[in-house]
Parts: sequence; structure tokens; C-alpha cells
Amino acid sequence: MYKNITKKKIIFLGSSVTYGANSLQTSFVEYISKYNAGIVEPHRFDLENEKGKVFGGFLSFNTENSDGEELVSDIIEDLELYKNSELKALPFGLDPFGNMICLKDNKIYFWNHEEDDFIYICETITDFLNLLYWK
Repeated sequence: MYKNITKKKIIFLGSSVTYGANSLQTSFVEYISKYNAGIVEPHRFDLENEKGKVFGGFLSFNTENSDGEELVSDIIEDLELYKNSELKALPFGLDPFGNMICLKDNKIYFWNHEEDDFIYICETITDFLNLLYWK
């Protein structure tokens, strides 16, 4: 399992990374604690100018990879989403094309990895899950 996620810090493999000056949303901590690495259905959502995006599920906050899970700690390191041990964005989900669903400035964003662009989705993880629909 993941080591620890609190309202101010996420701890991976014994190292601590802080999430900005703001606390993490309580609902975010609750969902990740409950649905870590889970698949969500329905799984489609819309952006302001794009319809039918696919939410591939929650990333893994585990400290060790099992069953091919995408580990948040690896993604943060690979994508250099932190600077001076502070996260610019916290990925928690992905789509089938390598884009991420992130918590940024305590709001939910779609990160287009090809354009390195953050696109606002909604205010909270609860709002995001309520936006999901079937094809």
C-alpha cells in the first residue's frame, strides 16, 4: 500500500513531497485512500472543447508496483512535475493516450502531455466523478 497521504504531504518510499501551500482536498484524500489504483465506470468525460475523453482509472499511490500498476511516484519523477520537492501538479488518473488527470491549485485538470498544457475540468474530485458518463 501507499505509505501515507495526508492533507499536506504525500509520502512515497520514505521521501516526502509537499503539495503546494494549500492542503489537499479532504474528498481527494478520501477517494485515493478508498479507491487507490481503481477502475471507474462510467469512464467518459468532456472538456470544454473536446467530448468523450476516457478516464482510465486512478493511478497507484502504492510504494511497490504490482500487476502493472502505474505508480504516481514514478510518474512524478519521470515527468518532472516537482521542483525543490514541491509538486506543480499531482497526477491521480490517466487516459489511454498518456495524458493525466491532475490536482493542480486544488482543482481538477486534464494534462495534455503532447502540448504540456493543463486544461481545467472542475473544482473537486467529487465533481469530476459526477461528470463521468457512459458512451
